[in-house]
Amino acid sequence: MREKDLKYYISCFNNLRRASRNGERAPHKVVVLLTVINEVERGNISSNFISLSSQFEEAFYESWHKYVGVSANYHDVLEPGFFNLKNEPFWFLLPWVRGEELKHCADLKSLKRIYEGAIIDEELFTLLTISDIRNQLKESLISTISKASDDVLDFDGFLLNFIAPATTIVKDYNYYKHQFEVIANTDKGSKHTVGKLVMLLSTIEYIQWRSQSYETSTYIPLLAVWEGIYLSNIGTYLDIKRNSTAFASPFLLMNNESFWNNVNAEGYVRTENAHNYMTFVHLQDSYDGVEIESDLIQLILDVPSSGKLKRHLERLLLPYKKKKHRRINT
Repeated sequence: MREKDLKYYISCFNNLRRASRNGERAPHKVVVLLTVINEVERGNISSNFISLSSQFEEAFYESWHKYVGVSANYHDVLEPGFFNLKNEPFWFLLPWVRGEELKHCADLKSLKRIYEGAIIDEELFTLLTISDIRNQLKESLISTISKASDDVLDFDGFLLNFIAPATTIVKDYNYYKHQFEVIANTDKGSKHTVGKLVMLLSTIEYIQWRSQSYETSTYIPLLAVWEGIYLSNIGTYLDIKRNSTAFASPFLLMNNESFWNNVNAEGYVRTENAHNYMTFVHLQDSYDGVEIESDLIQLILDVPSSGKLKRHLERLLLPYKKKKHRRINT
């Protein structure tokens, strides 16, 4: 068995399993570990138990803004890193009730409901109590924080921005109304186009449902309720024989839209063939959820605006509505 020394943990830290988006690797795990190191240094963590306390939350946000700052691809949320570190050999989640586990973590509230905190290797905690070694581990983590490739502006890009003033795009109701119309007119009438329009309609309803109980951000978790809403809506327009593919196909296709970004799960294996997802759970194994532009989220949370968006989608879908679902005026 390999000795769990400084060299071992530096290797672990340099090889954390992390998703990547636009050239930027997800920093959540790194920031959680940096928070642990800082809290040990401050004397707030005195054993190998890491509590999901409000103090640790605050320390995490402080670390995020210190080491990551503002990211174009990721948000400063604690739960992805804290939960997914369970896939690393030195981190073990500690549930309140033995044997109770989460397969996927939707939000911090769910994480705290199931888990008291986490346990790290005794060997790792011992190393963190030694100042010089602690600093080496911290530096190894900081060196793994990457910036998005599109955040780096080359010289030609600089000149272009300098010569041509940027045009501000107002992303309001009319902007997204146009985006939805572009989707409707691309491969017009195909089941893929209908599926994407129904996915948008169902996503609005899903976000509104979640907002009644949870604080809503741009990250929308991939939960079974979403699939249920979609399957309820799609039956109005198409005859569906295979439910898992019915949701998976438009979910994957929506990733081509500028306002929609699917969030890969840990250990994600790329596939764009919806038929590879035999069940919704298989889809959840590859994706944690989706990031949606904040401007669109704000419109969805605004009741009058969301009503207008839904009515517009329903108008775009009207030609495909099955006869038994049409309203007959007498």
